[in-house]
Amino acid sequence: MRKIGEAWRLQSRSLSRREISQSTGVSKTTVGEYLAHAQAAGIGWPLPKGMDDSALEVKLFLTPNSPLR
Repeated sequence: MRKIGEAWRLQSRSLSRREISQSTGVSKTTVGEYLAHAQAAGIGWPLPKGMDDSALEVKLFLTPNSPLR
């Protein structure tokens, strides 16, 4: 399961990618990808009400301008 929302929350608290990686168990590279996609999509923290990781994943990775993974 992706931990996009948690990575974005931790980034908003000024944690480094390394710290986010250690906290979430996700590689630094993946954390960087999550954060880049969220920033490109213009999503801020806190996330919009009702947006969980599944909805966030669709918004970040399955939009017409985002590459499919």
